[in-house]
Amino acid sequence: MPITKALQTEAAGAFKPMQALKFEGEYPFAKYNFEDKELPVDVSLNVFNPFTPMDLKNSSIPCAIYQVTVTNNNAHSVTVDILSSQKMH
Repeated sequence: MPITKALQTEAAGAFKPMQALKFEGEYPFAKYNFEDKELPVDVSLNVFNPFTPMDLKNSSIPCAIYQVTVTNNNAHSVTVDILSSQKMH
């Protein structure tokens, strides 16, 4: 049975939110560990920017790098699809 979730704690249109999350942050890194009893997998999101100490040029690149990790902790095979979208202003 397919389950669709938004990787956030608020609904996004028709996508239900994750039940909870734990955040760990230390600039320039952020780690989100999502918790949801409906899902048969664990989901985490690591986000960082290419900060290089004492290197203004390379540290000023306006970007963020997102890494989603999905871990299957049971004996059953699970198929996971991830879709990313970001609203630009």
